[in-house]
Amino acid sequence: MDLTASGPPISDDETDLETRDRKYIIYAKRILPHVGLVCLLFAYLLIGATIFHAIEGPNELVQRDYELRTIFGLRDDFQDHIWNITQDVDNRISREAFNSINQEYFEQLVKNIFVSYRNQFINENHLLNKTRGGGLLWTYPNNPFKKVSLPDHLNEFPGYGNLVPTTTSGRVACIIFALFGIPLLLVTIADIGKFLSEFLSFLYKSYRAFKRKVSSLKNIFGLFFFFRSCMCLPTYYLQEALATITLNFSNKVIGLTVDISVDRESEKQLIRCGEAC
Repeated sequence: MDLTASGPPISDDETDLETRDRKYIIYAKRILPHVGLVCLLFAYLLIGATIFHAIEGPNELVQRDYELRTIFGLRDDFQDHIWNITQDVDNRISREAFNSINQEYFEQLVKNIFVSYRNQFINENHLLNKTRGGGLLWTYPNNPFKKVSLPDHLNEFPGYGNLVPTTTSGRVACIIFALFGIPLLLVTIADIGKFLSEFLSFLYKSYRAFKRKVSSLKNIFGLFFFFRSCMCLPTYYLQEALATITLNFSNKVIGLTVDISVDRESEKQLIRCGEAC
């Protein structure tokens, strides 16, 4: 996908609305394949989540109930055995025999708890009766996020913090799901990477074009002010010359007026002297 392509030519007789619609169609054809591929991947994950929830959910409940019954059964047997010992006053046992009984039940309890913990079907809340049937692993919201890491599940086994199918049908479904899911995931990742690279390239080209446009505007304004300054300089010098000429002419006119006034005053004095004589 090339975001910088101009698209097919648009005729002059088309209206602005038709031109805008054509542009929207062009952009939609470029973007929708990428969005559609991502939507297809998420739809595939949701379908897989539904299938695994339907297969592994009931088995999880059965296994959890069985493990809880086993652990609580050992606890009840141990309590009953200790109670019978305390009630039988005629048959007193030694300290060694009592410790041996405790050790036997303790080992069985530890083994069953370890197996149950490895299967991840129960936790301390179930053993302490602090839950009301919750704490399921194969929940519908939890499945899609587990399917994203599905390529690693093929090399994993139950336990060690990994949520994997335990039933035969679930494992077969996991293999079939991976056969189509892994290629789809890789294609989607490659397509997203290509789209992001082209989008970043488009942004960089737009930035370069904007930068060149700003530089061109700066050059145009610089030339405009330069020529404006060049046009203003002759006007400035002309104004200075006119001011100088006007000032000199004014000085000469004032000086001539003063001289004429002096000559007239002298003439009047001579006339007065002649009349006196």
